[in-house]
Amino acid sequence: MQAADGRPADVCAPTGLRVDPHIRRTSRVQVPQALSENVRLCFEGLHDRLEERFGLRLSGCEAPQFLRYERGDRFVPHADVSETQARRPVGRRVTAVLHVAQAAAVRDRGPAHEGTEVTAAHGNLTFFDTSPTTTWQTCRKKISFPPGSVIAFPADLVHEVPPVRVGPRLTVVTWFWNG
Repeated sequence: MQAADGRPADVCAPTGLRVDPHIRRTSRVQVPQALSENVRLCFEGLHDRLEERFGLRLSGCEAPQFLRYERGDRFVPHADVSETQARRPVGRRVTAVLHVAQAAAVRDRGPAHEGTEVTAAHGNLTFFDTSPTTTWQTCRKKISFPPGSVIAFPADLVHEVPPVRVGPRLTVVTWFWNG
């Protein structure tokens, strides 16, 4: 994923899909179809646990998006469905994100070890509580999760990918539909 060709990832707007780097700056990476299908099947393996966890009847998931965030890339606060889409009988209900890897620069300690060592870092997402009882002190919750972790949440939950400080950050995302 790190070396694969990519194109700017798009966002959904009232007029359709479009690229808007002020909202979302990341690359959607092209991977071999066989890899995409294998990853989709791995996500599908979470189906029963997600149904139980969220109390929803889910059907399959979308083809996964393979994303590469470079230094400075981000996705501003958003939900993966609009309010209108959330009320429809069919649509995205659960977002699942696999954090593949992120480089983190760690300075060597000591004069004998000059330079920088690169290690894997945790992925970060920030979630926002938009309920009427939320205060400015409690509206934001930052989550950090290690490489290889999958985090799943309701698709209508407002969240953001904060700007990547050390890149690249490699993630795979899919959405489960209601069944």
